[in-house]
Amino acid sequence: MAATRRTMAAPLALCWLVLIVYASLYPFSGWRSQGVTPWAYLDAPWPRYWTGFDVLTNLLGYVPLGLLFALALARSGHTRLAWLFGLLGPALVSLLLEALQSYLPLRVPSLVDALLNAAGGALGGGLALSLLRRRWIRSWNRFRNAWQAEESVGGIVVLLLWPLALLYPTPIPYGLGQVWSRAVSALAAWLQDTPFEDWVPEPVEALPIGPLEQAAVVALCLWAPALLGYALLRGGRHRLVFSGCWLLLALAGGALSSALTWGPVHAWDGFTPPTWLGMLLAVSLALASLGLSQRAAAVLLLLELGLALGLLNGAPDIPYFVESLEVWEQGRFSRFHGVSQWLGWLWPYAALAIGLRLALYPPRALQCQRMSEPTQGAEPSSYYQRHIFFCLNQRANGESCCADHGAQAAFDHCKARVKELGLAGPGKVRVNKAGCLDRCAGGPIAVVYPEAVWYSFVDTSDIDEIVESHLRDGRVVERLLTPPDVGR
Repeated sequence: MAATRRTMAAPLALCWLVLIVYASLYPFSGWRSQGVTPWAYLDAPWPRYWTGFDVLTNLLGYVPLGLLFALALARSGHTRLAWLFGLLGPALVSLLLEALQSYLPLRVPSLVDALLNAAGGALGGGLALSLLRRRWIRSWNRFRNAWQAEESVGGIVVLLLWPLALLYPTPIPYGLGQVWSRAVSALAAWLQDTPFEDWVPEPVEALPIGPLEQAAVVALCLWAPALLGYALLRGGRHRLVFSGCWLLLALAGGALSSALTWGPVHAWDGFTPPTWLGMLLAVSLALASLGLSQRAAAVLLLLELGLALGLLNGAPDIPYFVESLEVWEQGRFSRFHGVSQWLGWLWPYAALAIGLRLALYPPRALQCQRMSEPTQGAEPSSYYQRHIFFCLNQRANGESCCADHGAQAAFDHCKARVKELGLAGPGKVRVNKAGCLDRCAGGPIAVVYPEAVWYSFVDTSDIDEIVESHLRDGRVVERLLTPPDVGR
């Protein structure tokens, strides 16, 4: 009965795993038996030739995987097994991928690669263990709570992927999501010789896009990640700092894309006058929208990104774009062009999904804050400012309950921490035991009144965060909120 945790480690671990699988098995064609067992590479002779680049790639490529595996398991409540999963998980992934490479004629499985991958994963797992022991994750959680207005792991992950999506060449700078012509071609091939063949839209020759239209598309496409950030941040100085980072990433992403494609000396070739004008417009729009509410930013994101995609998908490919793709698809980036290509195609649609969610559902933390605000002019009616109840119920029939998952230790720690911070006493905070609160599926459970905020916690670091953020500062710890549909 582990508590529901909202952590970026799990989705980021999944993203990194997909990247490793793609890089290890690309081009995913020519599968056949080579006449050897999948595990033959384990006792094969060591390769004669290998470079420092190969060593670093295989070692460092698995460090994030071990780190994220361990953090994901720790944040789900299984702290004791986290280091073991961070150590063994990447090693097992590498062994399996090397075995699968024996069925691909263009790939050569290697024990050296597997050992380097396992060592990288072990380094990542050890780093995660160090972060957990030093409670740096707790500091990160405080940072997130101070900056983030709405708990949306998906939104943060989408924002983090935006700079990576910029690396793949696009017909118009920063023009992510131009998929209409490709989607129609794929649909036509799929429905060929079927009764639905005539349903496919006829291809229409796109008109050349002018400099002003190109600048407008650049501005709208650049404005989208800024609005997504505004929809996730509290506002004020947080958004201003984010805007500076957004602009720097936009410049770096555009320059790096050109540098990777054509070489470092051509890094700034993609910044044509229409591109600079579009960036100037994007900066102006971002500054003008700094004061928007979270929901208003999300709604505006939906509108402007929809317009940008409409303009972008009506634009034709330009000659240099085809040549750029050849560098990625057939050159030194051949193993990664597919991943970056899919990121570039799908990023705007993922941003639309996040924006729609934020536009439809207000942040729960804001709801809790409004509930906790006293009525103006009214005298406080509670003997204590805040009251926290811990379910310590022990079931005699053997069913899982809060008492079986460290509830008593959490209660004792909370009580000691409240006294240590000088929060205990009339007019302050009271920590109490409770019987069954009938929300066992989310346990261990605690509830704070008068706000009626329900928490699912895992370890003492969670309790510390509840005490210092909510009981002391009145700020709801949204990542620990028990989902509203969780009951017994």
